Amino acid sequence: MKPHEFAAIIAGLESQGMTPSEIARESGLSRMTVWRIANGETSRPSYETVDRLKSLAARRAAVTDMLRR
Repeated sequence: MKPHEFAAIIAGLESQGMTPSEIARESGLSRMTVWRIANGETSRPSYETVDRLKSLAARRAAVTDMLRR
């Protein structure tokens, strides 16, 4: 993945109404890590960081899908 793709995950979560602090808390990352990724300052986050963000995005998507039914 490229840095802008990581930022896009965070932007997607924010578009669902999550604040950066909520993203950090629910993913288990620091607010600074979330901020750096969102602003393109982290070009190569660790596998664990990416996994946490993707997992959070997947959980949120599952809840959204469930609510639409």
